[in-house]
Order: sequence, then C-alpha cells, then structure tokens
Amino acid sequence: PISIRLNSKVGFGDYSSGLALSIDESNTTSMERATKIAEIVEGYKDPIIGQVKVAAPGFVNFFLDSVQLFKLTKDIDDMFGTNDLYGGQRIMVEYTDPNPYKEFHIGHFMPNIIGEAIARLHEYGGATVERVNYQGDVGLHVAKSVWGLIKKLEGDSQTMEELSKLSLLERVKIMGEAYVNGSKAYDDPEAKNEIDAINIAIYEGNDKNLMALYKEGRSWSLEYFETIYKRLGTTFDDYYFESESGKKGLEVVTAHINDGIFEKSEGAVIYRGENRGLHNRVFINSLGVPTYEAKELGLAQTKYERWRYDRSFIVTGNEVSEYFKVLIDAMSRVFPDLATKTTHVGHGMLTLKGAKMSSRTGNILRATDIIDAAKEAVVKVIDQSEKTSNEPLSDREIELVALAAIRYTFLRLSIGKNIVFDFDTSFSFDGDSGPYLLYTYARAVHIIENAKGITVKDSFEAWSGEEDDLIKTLVQFPDVIRDAQESISLHGVTQYLTTLAQTFNSFYHAKRVIEDNEVDGRRLSLVLTVKKVLSNGMYVLGIEPLDRM
Repeated sequence: PISIRLNSKVGFGDYSSGLALSIDESNTTSMERATKIAEIVEGYKDPIIGQVKVAAPGFVNFFLDSVQLFKLTKDIDDMFGTNDLYGGQRIMVEYTDPNPYKEFHIGHFMPNIIGEAIARLHEYGGATVERVNYQGDVGLHVAKSVWGLIKKLEGDSQTMEELSKLSLLERVKIMGEAYVNGSKAYDDPEAKNEIDAINIAIYEGNDKNLMALYKEGRSWSLEYFETIYKRLGTTFDDYYFESESGKKGLEVVTAHINDGIFEKSEGAVIYRGENRGLHNRVFINSLGVPTYEAKELGLAQTKYERWRYDRSFIVTGNEVSEYFKVLIDAMSRVFPDLATKTTHVGHGMLTLKGAKMSSRTGNILRATDIIDAAKEAVVKVIDQSEKTSNEPLSDREIELVALAAIRYTFLRLSIGKNIVFDFDTSFSFDGDSGPYLLYTYARAVHIIENAKGITVKDSFEAWSGEEDDLIKTLVQFPDVIRDAQESISLHGVTQYLTTLAQTFNSFYHAKRVIEDNEVDGRRLSLVLTVKKVLSNGMYVLGIEPLDRM
C-alpha cells in the first residue's frame, strides 16, 4: 500500500510520501523516481493540493492550499468525523460491571469511561451499539455481605423493613460495612461454613426468607449504582447478571464433559488450557457451583440470544487478560462463532498522585471519592485562572469539569498502559488536560457571543500563518477518528484535540476576530468551525462541553 503521512518538518510539506524509496529499480535513482511521481501527481492533483515538491533522498512532499481548505470548512457540521467503517454492524460493548453488595470503585470507574468512549467511537463509524452492564449479583462476595447483614440485624434487633426506611446512602453504608465484616469473619471456620452455606442457598434460591433479604439488599445496590451512572452520564441499553448466566454456564460446561472439552479433576470440572499453550482454569468448583469462567460462557450465549451482535467487546482491567485468553479459547470450542466475535479490551492500572483520599473501608477507593476530590481541585484552579464568564459555575458544571479531567487522563494513553492521575497537572487550563479543552471551547463560544449584532466585514488582512495552521489542523479530524476506530484506542483523539486547542489559542492571541466594532468574517468562520470540531471530538471522549468557564 502507498503510505502518505503527516509531515511535522517545517518547509517539507503538509504530507509526505516515501514511495520512491521503496520501489526497487536499479536503473533509476530514488530522486529520479520521486520526480517522476511528482510530475504524475501534478497532472491529476486536486485543487486542495497547492504544490508538489521533491526532497532528498526521494520524498514527495505535498503542500495544501489553505484557501481551498477553508472552503471545505464551511460544510463542517455535527456529523463531521463520522464515517461508515462499521455501517450496518451491530456492536455490543460490555463495561463497568460493578458487583451488588460491594463498592463502586476505581476498577469499575475506569472501564466505564473507556467502554463509553469505545461505544461512541463505533457509533461514529455507523454501527448500532448496544451498551451493556454485567453485574455479579451472586458469588462469595454476596454471601459474605448477606452474612454480615444478617449478623447486623440480629445484633441490633432490626428488620430489613426498618433499614429500608433509611436514606439510600445510609443503606449503602450499612452494606459496605456488612461486606467488610463478612470478609473478616471468613477466616473463622464456623463463619466460613455459614457463609459457604449462604452462597449455595442463594444459587439454589429455595430459602424464601434468605432470598427476600438478598433481593432487597441487591435492589439497594442497583439503585445506588444508577445514581453514579447519572453523574457519569452513562445510559445502558441492557443489564446482565451472574445469577442468570450461572445456571446456563453450568449447563454448557456439564454438556461438554463427555466430549473432552472439560474434564473432572479432584471433584471439580476444569478446562485444561495447558494443552493449548495456556493455563488450566476451574469452571465448576468442588461444591458444584459454576465459577466466573462458566458464567462467562453462559453470558456469551445469553447476550447473543438476546441481541444478535456482529462483534462483542468486554472492557476490564488487564489483570484478567490471561483469564480471558483461556475463556475465549474454551469458548472457541463450545461456541466457535461467538468466540470469533468476542474481543477482550484490557486497560492498565491507575495511580493517583498529589491527592489525599481515604476510603470508607480503608483499602477500597470509590469512584465517588475521586470525583469529589477532583471537584475540590477544579474549584482551586478556577479561582486562580482567567474566566470566560463572571457568573460562578454551578456544582454540576464544576463536576463536569472534574469529569473532563478524569476522562481525558484515562484516555490520553493507549488502552492497556498504566495511568498516573496527577492532581497537580490534570486540571490545568494551559494544555494537555480535559479542562483545557473545555476552556478553549468556552473561549470560542465567548467570541461567537461577542460577535452577535456586530457588522461582519471581509477579512482585515491577508491569510496568516496562524490561520493556515488552524485550518490544516481542523481538516485532520476525520482521519484521526478513523485511526482511533482501527486501533480501538482514544489516545490519538485526545492528542489531536489538545493540538487543535493549542493551535486555536495561538491564533486567538495573534489575530483579532473583533476589532473596532467590526467582525472579521473569515476568522469568525474559523472560530465557529473550531467550536464544532472540539464539540464533536469531546463527544467521542464522553466530555460534555460547557459554554463558560
């Protein structure tokens, strides 16, 4: 394939091709081949290409015509950057996956932001996207929580009906404490036996009193999670639960013991991954309970039955990447069609720098802890920064700035790399941050508002270098989106938007849009276009624009 890339070297064109260097012809030099290619391009070139020049040792450099590019920007709208790469496809994205009875912690926060961005990236490619959330509502963690809840009720002589009258946050706090107490008690043999019995009883579902308590606590957790989704701006199309997939997974694994895909070992049922260059995994434990692995097989089948997808993405931390390799290998033998459609996206780990936060349980950092600390940091930065509005931001606007900082940081590196969230730099209004993008957007809005009602004239001056740089940056957006779609990573989008913001701010400081009560029409048009492209790009990242900062 012929490669044409953006050129960052001044004086060597906007785009460059090394095709002449890759052609193997002993009777011509690379410069001669480059010259021939340039002559051919000159005969067929689009008006957008102003000049074609040759540079040693054999590069063909393309110089774009800014005036022609400017004409194209007039057609930029809310659909700019969209394409049909996934046109007609049905894409399922599973992300967030919190567990009822446990905290909504950073391990759910990161995949929420990454998964939402992946969903939007596919929507920009014309796909129909199904956002789903898989929640672990059964298992040992639930049994520990239920045990802790039972002990609290017994110790305080309370009923679930009495607890249900408390506020949602109070109920969630009680469940968090119940889980901590149950986890600590599990080291005691007697408590362990009781918790294991509760675990099996919940799977079987025959104990009416136990199931009533379990379902009530589960509903509190799910209600609380919805309040967090609302803060994050997340709307799921469907929810899946381990309690549903476990039974189906148990059936699937059991049905494939005799054909050798799974085998019995020491009272359990395992998948012998070591025979296929992987590691062994237990799919049914010695108590006859399906493990996460078996549940995932049941989940894959349930997902496809409920919503026929062409591709299915599962977003989690990369600490379980090896687990998913075994799972998808087992799936390839049980459900080969579904395995080829399934992709696991593993993200890196998060390190917090420059902030002191404590979790209610001492060792689990909640998503809300991070959001609240980020809001405090935003207030401090705003107090020290130039503002685009005299009106103070509302609490929700401050939260959106905080979320912009978090989203940008989570997405600024390729998915899979570890991330450092630095509270000293992530809220900067000066560059390489989500708030910087919002501040630049608000600046564009401010200019547009100030231009209303003022006479619009032809441009004050000849075309400037700042305008030239800005327009050439603007038209790159569709290519940036396409690259992000093909790599399933958002870091290129964050880098592009920061470059666009920096280029726009250089233009803003160098050139006047409004002068002597007149508006430069060409420059105002560029400001309008910057606003649209920033809005489109931030949408893909999940950042909600603000008209003022």
